[in-house]
Amino acid sequence: MTTALDTVYTISVWYDGAREGVTSFAGQPHYYVCQLDYDIDGQPTPYLLTPIDEETFQLEMEHSAIYERYALALKEERTTENIYLSLPEDRARQEEINQLLEFTITTLPKSNLTATGKFHYGPTTTVIWTILAADHQ
Repeated sequence: MTTALDTVYTISVWYDGAREGVTSFAGQPHYYVCQLDYDIDGQPTPYLLTPIDEETFQLEMEHSAIYERYALALKEERTTENIYLSLPEDRARQEEINQLLEFTITTLPKSNLTATGKFHYGPTTTVIWTILAADHQ
């Protein structure tokens, strides 16, 4: 089963493509997490999709905005720091969000929604999810 084109809101882990972040799926925000550490040539990469609530979604978006401000400042050479991936004025909030998200991620209900994703990278990143297994618990 293939779904419609979905929005990729965040890419928090990148390794030869999106590995982890937040996407839309079936009209609701979901975490996506790649289930392999590497791609197997020619094989679709499976991702676990887990629904998240609006509060978690907003925290993820704020976390992403902090990084985007940092990335822009780095590109414009307004900063050279690269340890924290945030500007000094955002660091305390970034740490607070990191702690909140770490707790939230570890307490999410288990999801067995597995899909492959065909990502389209550009100014707006999108993905087409193809469901492999949808056994919800």
